Amino acid sequence: MEDIKKMTGRLGESSAAIAFADELISGNYSDFRAIALHELNADDDAANDCMMLLLTVAREKAEKIQRHPNPTGFLYKTLRYCIMKQRERMSTKKVETVDISLFESVLYSYGSIDDPDIEEILDAKVYVLSMLTETEYALYRMFYVDEMKVSQIAEILHITENAVKVRLHRLRAKIQMLADDIF
Repeated sequence: MEDIKKMTGRLGESSAAIAFADELISGNYSDFRAIALHELNADDDAANDCMMLLLTVAREKAEKIQRHPNPTGFLYKTLRYCIMKQRERMSTKKVETVDISLFESVLYSYGSIDDPDIEEILDAKVYVLSMLTETEYALYRMFYVDEMKVSQIAEILHITENAVKVRLHRLRAKIQMLADDIF
């Protein structure tokens, strides 16, 4: 219950329906959060956003929840909706900053950092990677930078190895398309 109070920042008394919804969420908070964390690939910020959305929707629909024959089931369905919305946001959100250290090895392999071609290549790589979604960029980092195996990535993302291979194939195609547009 303390987590709910902290998240909502209650200012006054709630109606009976809102109090009922808050109590229902409080009683199932750890289960809801565990599901959100699992479904959102252990992204803590995304799970927090999802829980905040669940709480907002539950408070808006408090009277409907109170009258529902299975209020906990209603909240589980709402959680699924919140997870879907959060995934949509995650898949369309572009990478805000690209770690420039990813390209240091490229710079040093060419010799002189002052060479204008190196700057052009660096700018192109930064542009291409900045056009990836956060999910694609994370996959890129795991496979190409951290040199993780497909099986390790599959375990982290809670998906099959084949799904990782498909995502890597799509990622390569997208990077190739973006690079073709530049050069």
